[in-house]
Amino acid sequence: APTATATVATVTAKPTATPKPTSSGSSSSTTDDGRISKGASGSSVRKMQKRLSELGYPVGKVDGVFGDNTLVAVHLFQFAIGYKERSYASSAMLDKLYGKNAPAYDRFMALESGDKGEPVKILQQMLFDLGYLGKDEKEIDGSYGKRTAAAVKAFQTDWKLEPATGEADKTTMEKLCELADLLADGKPVVKPTEAPTPTPTPTKVPEVTPPTPEEPETPEEPEKPEEPEKPEEPETPEEPEKPEEPENPDKPATSSDL
Repeated sequence: APTATATVATVTAKPTATPKPTSSGSSSSTTDDGRISKGASGSSVRKMQKRLSELGYPVGKVDGVFGDNTLVAVHLFQFAIGYKERSYASSAMLDKLYGKNAPAYDRFMALESGDKGEPVKILQQMLFDLGYLGKDEKEIDGSYGKRTAAAVKAFQTDWKLEPATGEADKTTMEKLCELADLLADGKPVVKPTEAPTPTPTPTKVPEVTPPTPEEPETPEEPEKPEEPEKPEEPETPEEPEKPEEPENPDKPATSSDL
């Protein structure tokens, strides 16, 4: 059977952007109730950043300034512990962050339709960069709806991730992150597509030279009928044998003999 040849399409590489967090009433300093808001700076921010970094959250530079990257890390931690995303780290969140059972960052955490938050934004950003989520960055809204599910399903289908359900399971997230890292490094991503059915090479039919017509055979002269055999000449009947002359009987004595 002919071997199918894989066809590939190259996705233009571009770095994966970090989604910008949505602020909801930010504050520039640490409040009296122990919360740390975006824009704050100082040792308390540095301590929080350091702990987030130890747990694997992408906090960026540990510089004591609560900026965009730190807010992304805070949102991811809030999602992991089931808290609503805020533009600040509440004292309750900080208690969990510094506790022994603080969850480590799981970059490949499974997501599903209906999820909302920073992890969904990161998923959408990767799908967008790979060409699966339209051409408008407004699609990156942090809400796992029908468009995101359709994009995930298309990605799963292209990369043979079965079953293609539209739900971003761990295997799907691992593949997305792998490709996102390639883009971030400026490397091209080769997108597999369905290999076309190879066109069979026709078997060369040998040219057949028509045979030279044979000269018609000269009809054989009809055989001359055999001359009828001449009837045999009738044998000349043999002359009947002359009866033998009887021997001269004693002649009667003639007068002369007397």
